[in-house]
Amino acid sequence: MTVNQWLKSGFLLWLGIILVFSGCGKPASEPPPPGKEKWPVVIIGAGAGGLSAGATLTQAGVKTLVLEQQEKPGGYMTGFNRGDYRFEVSLHMMDGLDEGGMTRELFQKLDILDRVKLIKVDPLYRAIFPDLTIDVPADINTYQKMLVEKFPHEAKGITELFQALSEIGQDIVDLSKFQEKPLFGQILSAPLIPFRNWGFIRNYYTNLDKFMARYIKDQQVKAVILELASFMGVPPSKTPAVLVAALFNSYYRKGGYQFEGGSQAVSNALAQVIKEKGGEVRLNTRVEKILIKNGRAVGVKTKAGDEIYADYVISNADGYNTYLTLVGEENLKPKFVKYVKSLEPGVATVVVFLGLNLDLKKAGLGGIGEIFYNPSYAVEDLWKNFENMDIENTLFTVSLYSNVDPTSAPPGKSVVSISTGAPYGWENKWKINQGYASYKALKEEIGQRMIKIADKVVPGLSGAIEEIEISTPLTNERYTSNYMGSIVGWAYTQDQSLLNRMKQKSPIPGLYLAGAWTFPGGGQSACLLSGYLTAKMVLGEIK
Repeated sequence: MTVNQWLKSGFLLWLGIILVFSGCGKPASEPPPPGKEKWPVVIIGAGAGGLSAGATLTQAGVKTLVLEQQEKPGGYMTGFNRGDYRFEVSLHMMDGLDEGGMTRELFQKLDILDRVKLIKVDPLYRAIFPDLTIDVPADINTYQKMLVEKFPHEAKGITELFQALSEIGQDIVDLSKFQEKPLFGQILSAPLIPFRNWGFIRNYYTNLDKFMARYIKDQQVKAVILELASFMGVPPSKTPAVLVAALFNSYYRKGGYQFEGGSQAVSNALAQVIKEKGGEVRLNTRVEKILIKNGRAVGVKTKAGDEIYADYVISNADGYNTYLTLVGEENLKPKFVKYVKSLEPGVATVVVFLGLNLDLKKAGLGGIGEIFYNPSYAVEDLWKNFENMDIENTLFTVSLYSNVDPTSAPPGKSVVSISTGAPYGWENKWKINQGYASYKALKEEIGQRMIKIADKVVPGLSGAIEEIEISTPLTNERYTSNYMGSIVGWAYTQDQSLLNRMKQKSPIPGLYLAGAWTFPGGGQSACLLSGYLTAKMVLGEIK
């Protein structure tokens, strides 16, 4: 990078961060029409971002109404019961909950750390490759030593790679703390960013494939180290290296966790905070329109026809439908509409949820909570294969939830889920247009193929099934209304991540976004942070 490129990159980052997190002044509060309900803030959606924003606002004394279309809060941060089994919808692990971790600090700010029971996952996961199985410890130094001993020919590269990832990870922590400073403090300290956070600046535009190539030559070693990066949902050639550095440090240095009661316990705790502080979480209430008056968001209209007014509206709905359905193209500039339509949604999934009459400890899997199954070391190809639902030749995960949280299944029984990426439009939207019977037959065929492979990972699995549910991208869409069933918001590509993510502050005054579709992105901890930061922006305007 030349000096000019360095200065330009640092300046743009500085300017971008300030623009992303600056407000625009307090509006004049108007009374609602006669007989209409009015709140200071209305939040659309009780997913992680919406609940986090609501908890932050209500703790600051701002009465907030959260409207949720489903019968319980959570969005993807939830679970469901079938028979004697409780299934987790989406959480594999939550990062950064060790002492000093960013997520732990966020839990404290949201007043939920003491309301949930943390369960540390160790080992973090088991990775299975054609001729290698490795249990990854929940300690960064132990993991690095293990890799050096296993791959001595790449010892130098592994050591330098871990050091580089660590430096970028610390830069991200510094920049995250920068975002919470008052605007004046940001302006004063921002010019130092290119000097203080050079690792982040240098690699901001570098994809993971190129970044890894600097340090590691052996494809086998690359595949092993990149395992956790599969959470990003895009191949290494499209994944921003700095995002994986954040992921790497938050999991390996600050721990991966589950919760007793699953992620639903976190959602319930946040909802309780909102209620205790004078807010409300109203369930079974679908928002169908954001009310716009004189170019400003002034409230929402529900499916039941009720109009609820507000000084501010925060949408935790997906970015596509927030603008093109709830706001409506008629209230947006054509250039912005074109921008929204140009964005690529992230990965969707197919998941097989299983309740098993099987003791995983007796099956030799005691203590393992997450297994990544890789039919080859060609990471790039593994991600391409799911686009054609080539199940036998793509990466998938087997989550052994009852190993981590025994309350999810009766004694001697187990809860397991098998998941992989899945395209929303495959087979003409999973043959749903041919009728439900065709759709059901197709998803069951895919489910049985996944179970057959999972039998290699969990011996005896297929013969012990007592409960089974299979979800597809259409299931995701049905329960969350997320555009094309995405689980991460917009795809984690270079031009849609970090400061290129959809902004939390919308072009419509009074309207903000929170959740996976905006900064910092998908994943439950990121969505919680997004809601917190959005609430802070709104509070900056109110005060």
